[in-house]
Amino acid sequence: MKIRLGLAVMILYFAGSFTGYDAARPSFGVVTTNALRFLIAATLLCLLARRRLAAAREVRRHLIVAGMFGVGMMAVLMGFGVDRSSATLAALVMGLEPIGITIAAAVVARDRPTRRVLIGLALGFSGGAVASGAFTVPLGNVPTAALIAMLTAVAAFSIYAATVRRYSQDVDPLAVAATTQLGAVLLVLPASLLDGLDNGMVRGPITLGALAGIAFLGLGSGTAYMLLSSVLAAIPASRFAVFMYLMPVVGVLIAWAILGDAPYLRHLVGGTLILLAVFVAERRRPVPVAAA
Repeated sequence: MKIRLGLAVMILYFAGSFTGYDAARPSFGVVTTNALRFLIAATLLCLLARRRLAAAREVRRHLIVAGMFGVGMMAVLMGFGVDRSSATLAALVMGLEPIGITIAAAVVARDRPTRRVLIGLALGFSGGAVASGAFTVPLGNVPTAALIAMLTAVAAFSIYAATVRRYSQDVDPLAVAATTQLGAVLLVLPASLLDGLDNGMVRGPITLGALAGIAFLGLGSGTAYMLLSSVLAAIPASRFAVFMYLMPVVGVLIAWAILGDAPYLRHLVGGTLILLAVFVAERRRPVPVAAA
């Protein structure tokens, strides 16, 4: 029950994070927003884990590198790709993330997915493709740079999740989360200077709404990545990967509740397939009863 609750909170944050980005966008550049997000998250997690960080000393370098590229670089590249591609293409590429996590975990953490999980991944990707509009909405011109950026982001996060799975079983998950967030800060903070080549690090007046968006992203990121480390310490990465397909479903519901964007039929059909995927992956075999 605790694992599923942690997954629910984490998915709710990741699915709703676009609201925070939308609030911050008028005031801050994309990379600057991520730099402030990870700075808040790392500060929060380091304060919480200040007595546990020593537990990660032997693998600190691995975790910092994983955070730099699997969290920091991933967020920057995904933001770049999503802003420059269609919603359909972005949803399709992000639908590859659970599959990438499963493959990376099999190599890095020696996690072997069960047949039920593999069926769940297939159903989840199918549901995500239907919900994205891949069969009903034309992709249009595919921007090469955006596609490469998003695919690289998917690969980076997949390796990150597999790395966290490998080390969080032996190292305190809170220390793992704090160390990887520090890695993200080390890469994204200096990279925020790239916003100067676009519309600037500060794009407009700094409003209360923008600051609230940054606070939501930072505090939510710290909480979500702490839960991610705890979940991956307890269950195989392939099971976690299937749950990730719930993010677009939750995202559609949030957009409906907050923005009034009513879902289309494709969202309902795709969401049903995704729920079926989670059911299949999580359904346990009945325990045979011994004959008296």
